[in-house]
Amino acid sequence: MQLNKFKNMTLFWKTYFLNIALIGAVFAGLLLVAWFILPNLSQERNKEITDQTSERIKTELTELYEGFHSLAFHIESHRYFESDYISELNKEMEQIISLSPVIDSGLILNKGGETLAHYPSDLNVFNYINLSDRHYFQKALKTKESYLSDVIIEDTNRPGLALTIPILDEHNNVFRVASFYIRLTENNILHTTTHRIDLGGGGFIYIVDQNGVILSHPDKNRIGEDVSSNFVIRQLADRKSGYEKVIDNEIEMYASYVHIPDVNWGVVAQIPVTSTQEEFSAFRDSLLVLYVFILIPLFFIIGIFTKRMVKPIQELHRAVNNIKKGKLNQEVKHTDNSEIGQLLNNFNEMVKSLKQGRKDLKLKENLLKDQKDFLRTIIDKNPNYIFARNRNGEFTIANKALADLYGTTVKELLGKTEWHLNPNKDQVNRFIEQDEWVIEKGEELFVPEHKIIDSEGNDVWIQITKIPIFSSSGEVEEVLCVSNDLTERMEKEKEIEYQAYHDNLTKLPNRAFFQERLTDILNGSINKQLAIMFLDVDGFKKVNDSLGHSYGDYLLQMIAERLRGCIGEGDMIARMGGDEFTIILPNIDSVSYPEKVAKCIINTLKEPFWVDEYELIITSSIGISVYPDNGTNAETLVKNADTAMYHAKENGKNQYHFFIEEMSSLSFEKLKIESDLRKALQNNEFKLFYQPKLDLQTGEIVGMEGLLRWDSQYFGLVRPEKFIPIAEETGLIRDLGEWILIEGCRQNKLWQDEGNDPLRVALNLSIRQLLDPNFLQIVKSTLNRTGLEPHWLELEITESTLMDNEETVIEILQALKDLGIYISIDDFGTGYSSLSYLKRLPVNALKIDKSFISEIPISLDDQSLTKGIVAMAHSLNLKVIAEGVENEDQVEFLKSVKCDEIQGYFISRPLPPKSFEALVFKEQQNTLI
Repeated sequence: MQLNKFKNMTLFWKTYFLNIALIGAVFAGLLLVAWFILPNLSQERNKEITDQTSERIKTELTELYEGFHSLAFHIESHRYFESDYISELNKEMEQIISLSPVIDSGLILNKGGETLAHYPSDLNVFNYINLSDRHYFQKALKTKESYLSDVIIEDTNRPGLALTIPILDEHNNVFRVASFYIRLTENNILHTTTHRIDLGGGGFIYIVDQNGVILSHPDKNRIGEDVSSNFVIRQLADRKSGYEKVIDNEIEMYASYVHIPDVNWGVVAQIPVTSTQEEFSAFRDSLLVLYVFILIPLFFIIGIFTKRMVKPIQELHRAVNNIKKGKLNQEVKHTDNSEIGQLLNNFNEMVKSLKQGRKDLKLKENLLKDQKDFLRTIIDKNPNYIFARNRNGEFTIANKALADLYGTTVKELLGKTEWHLNPNKDQVNRFIEQDEWVIEKGEELFVPEHKIIDSEGNDVWIQITKIPIFSSSGEVEEVLCVSNDLTERMEKEKEIEYQAYHDNLTKLPNRAFFQERLTDILNGSINKQLAIMFLDVDGFKKVNDSLGHSYGDYLLQMIAERLRGCIGEGDMIARMGGDEFTIILPNIDSVSYPEKVAKCIINTLKEPFWVDEYELIITSSIGISVYPDNGTNAETLVKNADTAMYHAKENGKNQYHFFIEEMSSLSFEKLKIESDLRKALQNNEFKLFYQPKLDLQTGEIVGMEGLLRWDSQYFGLVRPEKFIPIAEETGLIRDLGEWILIEGCRQNKLWQDEGNDPLRVALNLSIRQLLDPNFLQIVKSTLNRTGLEPHWLELEITESTLMDNEETVIEILQALKDLGIYISIDDFGTGYSSLSYLKRLPVNALKIDKSFISEIPISLDDQSLTKGIVAMAHSLNLKVIAEGVENEDQVEFLKSVKCDEIQGYFISRPLPPKSFEALVFKEQQNTLI
């Protein structure tokens, strides 16, 4: 019986292995076809596709290159870019770029590499960059031929190509260079060339230059990438073409590559290796299914022959194996009453007992597991850092948030200490001391702020609650820590604090920071002197008015940078607003240090500033107050430094002054004048007085000058020389000048309407009025509103104003003269006018300054100068008016040199309208001399 069982089992295994061998052989043959033969055929087909695609791209790029040469020929044959006008160069550049779908932008450069014109307007950055060192510029300059560059990263920080075309003069010499740019990440033509072709299976095409830098790629982020280490790219560098298997971004690819001789570029078309096998995966899967379906019936047939003989033992064997695997739901069914049957019955009873015990144990395990899983989920999903450490400082619990912070996993974190993670030993020691305190006291500890370092070396601020974990014996074995990240909040707080205490433009401390720092210093212990410097930029408003606020802002940034170079460690510069700066010099030994700083500032600021093509010359006025001599609190020190600064301005600017007590009264008076000036127009406190002008030949009154007077409610009658400079400084002169113009024209027209003989009224102009863009319109509007004819209005402008703003002023004066208005130069002789300069001025008359007249006939020099001025003016067909004439001797001399008109106290003081009317119009028929 035992022998029969042995024979049957041997036959079973023989049959089993024979079927396995036969099915395996068939399946192996099919797999050979599916895995090797068919993929090789597919690979050949893909090679044919990529080769054809590469050749087609080669043809397109060759045509594109020929198009560049055609563009160069077109520019040369039509003689573009030879104009000397930037507007025409820009227009020609726009025309060329609009005709070429490839070119995105362009520059016209002179032989020195400086930008003459550009298109489009976003290339303003090239206004400040000299391109003479660019290889493509030098190439075109030396060869006199157009040149297409390799990939470049220009000052716009965008990868591109430069097509550089020399512009030749009539002698075949290069006098300009046209440089066109193809922006590789934005150019639709090159991008379409590689993007529109679908190779399938994740395949793509890209183009490289001779240096192995990507020109075009479906992934624009890779444009400009250096791939010269790639085997295929090295082959292209050797001017070879072919087909290879390569690695691209860790992916195996079949690549066809073609070298393009004309441009020395390369085209690469590549398809992932895996794509050649994907189409056969279904076939292989079908083979596997077929194998399974064949094998199952064979096993079933073979099993029939042995089932009856070995079934009970097999069932028992199966059941035992399942139990060994932990599967207790086993029962061997049988009808055998032999010893084997009894064994099977005992086995079934044993299994029932095991099942019940396993069931009870499983229930307990499930409950415990559910609790652990729930707790683990809560900890891991919590965004806060949750962890526990034992007495040795080792992590016993950690959540994912903490592991991510340290750049590791929870599993790797457990068992480590803070010493393994944090390089800052001081922080680690504080952590350990806190844990030891919790373990020793057995009490909870709250740490409001604590700094740790993450895996990238960044500081991370956290807030921690540390809780003792007690063992069954009542001892603290571990410390549970729950913390949340404060870093973002603290960074925002720092940013808000920085913005609140710093000037956005210059990045210097602002007024608030200055006041707070100065107050803190004064409230502390000061053993030495302290100096406050108040600085104002002279003439800064001119920059804003003439060039605009953007230039002014840039100038302020450069000023701030120079100021930083004049102070020492511990000193502080702040921007108070506008063009005003303050400096704190704490703990100085003597006034020599503030003097040294002030001299440094004055010297460094008077050096020219270059803003674009403009050279700006500015100066500074500085006031200095010293603690405790000039004040013991912040407000007094700053006020006195400000007062000293104004004193420096009034004394000629470009200097510094220490505060002295006498300045306080002057400063108060100036502030009071400035304040009252703002109200004077509304309160009708201004008056025009009129001083007659006399014709020396006829003795008749031929004109008058309107002179401003201020009858202040506080100061009484204020002299013009006292309030006019303040009006100029504050900008009130514009409103005041417009009032003078309207009032002078109105009064003159009123006298004409009353039947008096018409006289020309002369009114003074300030430079602020003259440079006002609306001034010409204001004059026209005033004449229209008052009805005064233009030739009865005379406008006087000082000689120094003409010199400071020559071209602009000449243009405006010409427009006024074209209206018929009489123009004269006031205070002539105090400036630097030359004969050639006067010939250019559209004026009618010169007024000799009274400083020349006052010493006549005593001073022979003044007589000679006056005589020379009269002769020069008459040679230019200009009238001459002498002002400040006070005696008969002066009149006789002026007659002898043929001066045309006089004005001064000899005829009359300036008179209010009623007095002037009584003097002039009622006696108009009588001559005065």
